[in-house]
Amino acid sequence: MLRPDRGRVMLAGLDVTADATASRVRKGLALTHQIVRPFREMSVLENVVLAAGYRRTSSPLRAALHIDRRRESERAAEILTRVGLAGAEAKLAGALPLGQMKRLEVARALAGDPHLILLDEPLAGLNQTEAAQQVETIASVNAQGITVVLVEHNLEEVMRSCRRLIVLNNGRVIGDGAPRSVMDDPVVHEAYVGSGAEAHAEH
Repeated sequence: MLRPDRGRVMLAGLDVTADATASRVRKGLALTHQIVRPFREMSVLENVVLAAGYRRTSSPLRAALHIDRRRESERAAEILTRVGLAGAEAKLAGALPLGQMKRLEVARALAGDPHLILLDEPLAGLNQTEAAQQVETIASVNAQGITVVLVEHNLEEVMRSCRRLIVLNNGRVIGDGAPRSVMDDPVVHEAYVGSGAEAHAEH
């Protein structure tokens, strides 16, 4: 979302630092936001169909000429099944409970055929059951060979699902490694529990 002051952003060996957002998406990057942003007056299926057809709607002319959306609809239905939303295709996105909206965000991200998905607080606002379901969805995405990076404060679920944990405190890395060894580090424990300082966990 922001142009870096220094350094480079590499994605699958490609430098995408100066690329526009649409170009990054076409090269395999996807992002979901903490505050869900579906098209609320469209159906669940339509939300994913729109994402699945992004290559065909890259210009107004291509979009106008692309009338038959059966391929995108079939793909969208398959993705919704993968994230546990089979049967909800016809519902308005805005009518879904938050837990299902979060899964819809993942489905829309998957529709872009990403190599890498960035998840911003994917468990925020979810109860224990919803959080566990969302973690299962994220784990299944990762098991399909897609790299997942998540920013999350729900340590219990992070510890259960992540292979690598990076802890930030005031923008500084204070822990990086296997989740259990990182959380056993006294510096990390002090930042998270002792002083109450805010930190972020990333996978």
